[in-house]
Amino acid sequence: MRILDIDLDFFLSDISEGSRRTPRLHEDEYIPWQQTEVTAFLECNLGLKKEKPIPGKFFTYHHELLRELKELTDVHLSPFQIVHIDAHADMGMDYAADSLSYILKDILNTNIEERIYQPRIREKLNEGNWLVFAVAFRWVQEITYVFHPKLNISQGPDFADDIICKNSDVDSGVIQLPIMKPYSEGGYTRQNDQHITGYEPEVPISLICGNKYKNTLPFDRIYLTHSPQYTPESSDLLIPCIREYIKETL
Repeated sequence: MRILDIDLDFFLSDISEGSRRTPRLHEDEYIPWQQTEVTAFLECNLGLKKEKPIPGKFFTYHHELLRELKELTDVHLSPFQIVHIDAHADMGMDYAADSLSYILKDILNTNIEERIYQPRIREKLNEGNWLVFAVAFRWVQEITYVFHPKLNISQGPDFADDIICKNSDVDSGVIQLPIMKPYSEGGYTRQNDQHITGYEPEVPISLICGNKYKNTLPFDRIYLTHSPQYTPESSDLLIPCIREYIKETL
């Protein structure tokens, strides 16, 4: 199953680390794209058509998508190919020291079919790491991260590459989570690899700038996320425009 995962914050003039002092971003700093620009991207870059909407849903927060993926796995449709259109990778950046340690030590030392039911998932899950959880649950076959044009990829992608990439190398094009001893101290670094007991299966990942991405294959599902903490109120006008391409399901 091929999934198109869109975050509204992709369609802004710049990348934000989230609003800390106000409910929404300042509109004079983060300017939404024009509706014509969004439509052009959806149709020309992603190949979407209003007359052929694709089943999907609208979420407020990005990690709500994890529950939807769980429902899809219940009808034997995983693993998924995920095309992630986002200003952020949602793969552990800024949360590596805590949540990723929980994934590597607790989740990965549990039988695959029991991982989703482990305690403390709600406590550790957030908008910045939900995609790592999906990988840890083995729901992901392949990731295409379509990143924001303002992201300087030469300085490293927006995820914890030294932890989750094969051989700690983002250029490997592979996500491979290390399995750590359950009670080892500290998080995984290049210096304490003696705590590693094995590795999860490889998950290929491609990183492509948004203005260069051209989709050529059909999508089975589309999901749009609002992410209010990472968007200004003025960007809400783009939501109906994007939802025209989604045949929303309950």
